[in-house]
Amino acid sequence: MVSTRLSWILPVLLLSSGCIRGGGAALFGMGMMTGAAVAMSERGYLEEVVVVQQPPVLLAVPVEAAAPPPPPPRRFDPTAAKASLEHVDFGACRPLGVPRGYLHARATFGNAGNSTEVLVDSPAGLSPEAVACVGRSIGGATVPPFDGDGSVTVGASWFIP
Repeated sequence: MVSTRLSWILPVLLLSSGCIRGGGAALFGMGMMTGAAVAMSERGYLEEVVVVQQPPVLLAVPVEAAAPPPPPPRRFDPTAAKASLEHVDFGACRPLGVPRGYLHARATFGNAGNSTEVLVDSPAGLSPEAVACVGRSIGGATVPPFDGDGSVTVGASWFIP
């Protein structure tokens, strides 16, 4: 088998060295002999290519429903507190000894929005009944509920005609 595969080398060497005249016919003959030798010596080779495609793998991952975000914190609204305190009516307190003039007090509001404490600063020398009436009047003021650790105190002044 090795000798038939290398049989074309001898004619090529003879042609290239100039030993054979009429190179065209000789080259044709040499090509025919070489082709025949190669065709006889080679066995056909058949390669089968099989393409296997894997189906895509689909993974079903359960998606948890996203929890709604927590509500934003409710902050104390000082404007609402001032507005609520401005609308306090002291009409019932005037006959109990609240004098004409300015009145100042501080109201403390709890997280629920209600007034939890009232401190009357001035005028000084009010009767206990007048202080209680002023405290009840201011204690009715409310604000929107708010978040936080404690209460908020707001001071306000009123003019009693």
